Amino acid sequence: MKRAAKWFARYRETIIPLLVVVIAALFLFNFVKHGLLTASRLGQSKDALSALQSAVQVIFLVFGAVFSYYRFFRGRTFVSRGDVSITVTVIETTADQNLHWVSIEFKNLGTVSVWDPRPEVIVTLFAPNSIVTEPWTDWHEAVTGHERSIGFSVIDSGETAAFTTHHEVPKTVWAVEYQVFVTDADGIRWKRATMIENKAKATR
Repeated sequence: MKRAAKWFARYRETIIPLLVVVIAALFLFNFVKHGLLTASRLGQSKDALSALQSAVQVIFLVFGAVFSYYRFFRGRTFVSRGDVSITVTVIETTADQNLHWVSIEFKNLGTVSVWDPRPEVIVTLFAPNSIVTEPWTDWHEAVTGHERSIGFSVIDSGETAAFTTHHEVPKTVWAVEYQVFVTDADGIRWKRATMIENKAKATR
């Protein structure tokens, strides 16, 4: 049930117009099946036929306009757009380590929902004698218990999701570069990069 709801929400811009066409076709079929729409009846009611023809033409024009709009603006209106921001707070924990608390915020700027966003950060540690690059993948989304029970994550248009993690970084490291990626279920990816000095109370 949850999978069906997720699938319908993702493709509703395509499904709804198709359902309207199917419903209209079913109505026409039932009229013919029950004898409400036959050649003899239409022949006896020329005025009604003319009015019906005009009504059908208007309906087809409306549907044509809707589908033309949908096809033309699909790549401009129904697209995924987003903005990624990253905040890093450095806290001194021991004589040798600093704690880096990292928060990623993703805001959906598009007109369609973003499904199952996954954050990833490639971190580069700059030290006097080495440069080390490693991925940080253990992220936690800021959600309520109810949202967690739904089983999938979705960001509707205009909404923002937050992801957090923390790691300890040796004080011998001068600076840390963060390359942030957020990827949705369709493989669309958003990016952001920043660098921060490895000093306590430093925030970027």
